[in-house]
Amino acid sequence: MCNGSVRERFKMPFIAIREDGAGRVYINDFDDPKTALAGVEFYCQDCRAPMYIRAGDYVRPHFAHMPGYDDRPCWYKREGESDLHREAKQRIAAALAGSEFFAGGQIEIEYPVDTPQGRRYVDVYIELPDGRRYAHEAQLSGQTIAAFAERTAAYRAVGLNPVWWLGNAARTTENITWVKSHCDYVGELEVRTSTRTLIDERYDDNEGTPYGGNGRRETYGRQVENTR
Repeated sequence: MCNGSVRERFKMPFIAIREDGAGRVYINDFDDPKTALAGVEFYCQDCRAPMYIRAGDYVRPHFAHMPGYDDRPCWYKREGESDLHREAKQRIAAALAGSEFFAGGQIEIEYPVDTPQGRRYVDVYIELPDGRRYAHEAQLSGQTIAAFAERTAAYRAVGLNPVWWLGNAARTTENITWVKSHCDYVGELEVRTSTRTLIDERYDDNEGTPYGGNGRRETYGRQVENTR
């Protein structure tokens, strides 16, 4: 819980599981998710706690945990995430949906995969009609070659072809050279967006409270491109 301060490194869940057995829900599939999904109950794909939809003038629609489950360990609470990385995942998914090479693929964001090193959540997962599976990972912050190698090996161990999208501090000559020599594809990623939103997990339904209406938004433009 952020106690009224702006948080930029809290994972904002775009995915939840429907309680009625209808599977995963990607909130960006709906123009007005609160209306489209009215009456549907959800739970977190990681900690299994109940979730609800939050949205507002300055808060991007997302799922939030119901109160009373703070004692449950959860990937969304444990792993930090910048606004740029959130934007990158969605832009990659959109690029894949419009790509002829990945035509007909099933695209999933924040997709759980159990590897020999433990459960991981792929930024953007895609499975093609012929059965080929890819793990698209956006990397904007600095990362060691050892970390690239470890995550690449983990995905390959379960039959996933890793695709690294490198941008910002991660788009170095060393990283690009390593990815090109160890992976079939490398993405070039440029996201120039700064979106600050106030995130609080108190159950206020995002109406008539400061938690839904006084975020700050600054947009400088954005660009994503993928090169084989």
